[in-house]
Amino acid sequence: MSLDVSIALRAEQDMTLQYRWYLDNADSDVAERYLLAVHETILRIAEWPGMGRPPTFWLPNSLTFAVSR
Repeated sequence: MSLDVSIALRAEQDMTLQYRWYLDNADSDVAERYLLAVHETILRIAEWPGMGRPPTFWLPNSLTFAVSR
């Protein structure tokens, strides 16, 4: 099962801020690898929405998962 992907405005703002931080504090290669890892992780979650394990902290209806590298 694969789900449609929708990225909230706040999430997109966070990703943009992180991307800019990598541009300022590392280089464009690191920034681009970050965006690629985020994109691949989002696609993986969409394809396997039930993957992951329950977190060790309390957050209803959430799962934790490894991020692409």
